[in-house]
Amino acid sequence: MKSWSKRREGMEMLAELGERELMYQYAMVDPVPAVVDVACEALYPEPIPLLLKTVTMVKGADANLTMRYHIPHGNYLYAEKQLVETYRKRKSRLTKHSIEGAGLAYLRSFGEYLPRYLNCWMLTYAQAKERLGPRAVSGVMRMIDSDGSDTWSREAECGVAAAVALRRLDLSVPEGQIRRMLEEASMAMKPDLYTARETQAILQWVLFDAGFTTAIDPLIEAVRGGIGNVLPDLLTTFLRRGEFARVVALAQEFNESLMVDQDAFHFWPLIDLLHTKDIQSPYATGQSPKFGCRGYVRAKLLGDAPPPWWKWMSRT
Repeated sequence: MKSWSKRREGMEMLAELGERELMYQYAMVDPVPAVVDVACEALYPEPIPLLLKTVTMVKGADANLTMRYHIPHGNYLYAEKQLVETYRKRKSRLTKHSIEGAGLAYLRSFGEYLPRYLNCWMLTYAQAKERLGPRAVSGVMRMIDSDGSDTWSREAECGVAAAVALRRLDLSVPEGQIRRMLEEASMAMKPDLYTARETQAILQWVLFDAGFTTAIDPLIEAVRGGIGNVLPDLLTTFLRRGEFARVVALAQEFNESLMVDQDAFHFWPLIDLLHTKDIQSPYATGQSPKFGCRGYVRAKLLGDAPPPWWKWMSRT
């Protein structure tokens, strides 16, 4: 067998020639993700067997990263049933990345796996390792020089990710559980740490989005304090509520914090509105629209649909 780099070059040549059937045949038997990825890009929206191979051919951390960084960057609702089923045997062992990916891809059926993760203890990496052992922090990424007090345990980070994903999927969350997580988080980690402030903002957004509070000031202050990654979710909350003028006003006010270059399916409606209003992000990559969202642009060109709750406003 030729080296994987040669096979990748061959796949790229087939893509240039438009040999879609040959690409599909070769991709289905090639064992190297770097080769298969070329076919996936050229054949989007991929046939379901190829899509499932992309998700299942890699193991461990790479498999979770595929769910987080591949699936959310297109409209894969046509394969929702099959994608959700591939995770059924792992539903009690999901990772932060796979949970985030499901929410960003708007795979609502995935929501049946998530409520259990809200029963988490909000412990830091250091606390969990000391009390529960190494398995409690397995797979958790932390800075090399960190003592673990500024990072959440696997259970805690999955709990926060599940709360966010459930709201992105328009599914209910129990108010008591979210408030408990907020309280525990405030006691477990020093409040001046970035991770602590980010977690507080994220969970406060969950409460706001679910309608359990009308307090927006803490979220605005969080954005002003550098927690910009909560802003796209906050804007999407107002977007779903039909408050377009408020979305535009906040996007203009906090333009320097607006990082809607995640290219995730969940954020396509927000990108669409901002594209219509010609609001530019400082994080643009030079592609159209100005947020550099390649998947969004591809979707518009191919006539792909946005999440079911939205209709396209702009043209590419």
